[in-house]
Amino acid sequence: LGLDVTRAQESDTTVWIVPRAGINPEATELVCHRITVPRECTHYLVDYDNSPGQITIYMSHNCATDSSEFIKADDVNSITHEPIRPDMVGFFASGTDVCALGRYVLDIDSASVQDSKLLFDDECMMSTAALYTHKEMDVQAKYENVFWLSLGFSEELRLAELDELYADYPYRRTAIEDMPRDTRPGTLCRVYHPTLEIQDRYLFPDGRLPLSPQFVPRQNSSNDTDGYVVVWVCSDDTQTPDSSGDELWVFDAANLSQGPVARLGHTILDIPFSLHTAWMPSVGPRTASYQIPIRADIGDAVSRLDDELQELFEREVYPHFS
Repeated sequence: LGLDVTRAQESDTTVWIVPRAGINPEATELVCHRITVPRECTHYLVDYDNSPGQITIYMSHNCATDSSEFIKADDVNSITHEPIRPDMVGFFASGTDVCALGRYVLDIDSASVQDSKLLFDDECMMSTAALYTHKEMDVQAKYENVFWLSLGFSEELRLAELDELYADYPYRRTAIEDMPRDTRPGTLCRVYHPTLEIQDRYLFPDGRLPLSPQFVPRQNSSNDTDGYVVVWVCSDDTQTPDSSGDELWVFDAANLSQGPVARLGHTILDIPFSLHTAWMPSVGPRTASYQIPIRADIGDAVSRLDDELQELFEREVYPHFS
């Protein structure tokens, strides 16, 4: 928010382990376990199989940065010492250290980290591998092939304020003065989780911002790379015929490095910044009967907005969700 309230993100992740069997109406107390994992965490996955009393958790580490640190109108670039370009205001800032993926085995009884492994790859993870996808986006006994996407790194998004905030980051791997002074591309990579190794990768061309990866299985697919990874790609490139520059790229999940097998675009396609997606084998009408009336749910909050926004809800929201 700027002013005097901006603080560096906490440099450790606190994991609370709650015994599911203890969550019931008759329980008067619930004993939980608190485990600290070094470095910040953007997203994580957990192997569903925890039979020996140990939990394996995989984390994407946003080292010395956080996606909430967006660019404000009065920000100054830490390289040029000039004001940030006005059209960048509102976008997220580049980080102040290289990022990583981590694999941790947490022991429940001792509430400790029993084993850990870190994956650093400055080509694929100069910025945090913020988004992921895999076959059958549901819990799995043990994760194997997972597709991680990093949005890339830009020197134009370096902020002097953040360099100062994270000057004393305890897990620093690259000195702030040695961070890139050029643009690094967004990447899509396949990580084999049991060994935490990158086994396939694709680097997007300069000027392309990849977003929202989604695994789409082939019909009757037999394994977790038998399908496609679909990625939204934003750009200002209008040189491709019949394309606005914003496109949907389709990758063979078993061969990312060959590049997209298809690029879908249209002259009027205008993709906003997006995050999470979902794939379904078919689309049908909603069958659930549970529904909260939207006006009753958010009406009080909307009534405190200005007249223009209230009119927007009356015209574009309430009529479609009554």
